[in-house]
Amino acid sequence: TVQEYFEKWIKDKVPPFVRKSLGRDYRQHYKSYLKHRFGSREIAGLHVGDLKDLRPALLELGISLKTVKNIVAGTFRAMLRDAQIDGVIKRSPFEDLPRKGWWPEIETPAPDPFDDEERQGICQWFYDNDRHYFPFVSLHLYQSVRPSESAGLNWGRVDVDANLATIARSRNLGEENAPKTRAARRVIHLKPHIGARLRSIKPLHAKDDTPVFVNKVGKRIKPDQFRKDQWYRALRALSIRPRDFYSCKDTAISLDITAGESAKKIAQEAGISLSTL
Repeated sequence: TVQEYFEKWIKDKVPPFVRKSLGRDYRQHYKSYLKHRFGSREIAGLHVGDLKDLRPALLELGISLKTVKNIVAGTFRAMLRDAQIDGVIKRSPFEDLPRKGWWPEIETPAPDPFDDEERQGICQWFYDNDRHYFPFVSLHLYQSVRPSESAGLNWGRVDVDANLATIARSRNLGEENAPKTRAARRVIHLKPHIGARLRSIKPLHAKDDTPVFVNKVGKRIKPDQFRKDQWYRALRALSIRPRDFYSCKDTAISLDITAGESAKKIAQEAGISLSTL
């Protein structure tokens, strides 16, 4: 059955074979959306019609098209692909789907940056009310860094004298990995005032693997926890429309463009392609 194969398949979907977050998604998708529909079915009896029926059934649950695609074309497809490789089924029903046009194009959400007045106000609020996180917030609002990248940043990769930081690791769910793309592995030129703020918090005897950003009890910072406990509180206090912490990256990019920086340099600093920019 699908359930029997899943129980074997999921056992090696753990680090270092897959990212912890990907293994989590596989488990959640199967338990919440696939198990009740297919768990008792013989896996060899699945056919392309099951896949065609699955999409509208999931959409009727009020799930976004992007999430439906992740469940069907991500989790379910990966499991049936491996079932074919393992010889459990002769052919994955996904191979009978049309190669083009089966999924409508999914719009990427538009960037939603803060303006410069809001950026300055947020920084000032943290300086006045929660100064421990002032350097962390400043870095994100002025440099094109992802939360997972700052969470994995160690002092061994920051040169406070040259105002340089090397992004070489990404941290999510307590697990460190290389950045997802080649472009994301990069050197960032810290703006002078950001370099100065990092210089002011560097421990006297920092080791190479000492984290740059920690919470108030000295543990490596967790951006999701910071977002829940501190970030939205600051926006409410300032009466600024709530936006996810990731909007800081949009802000740094957008205001660098406004300031006249070259597009090529901005893309390199952000770890994205010029076309994405």
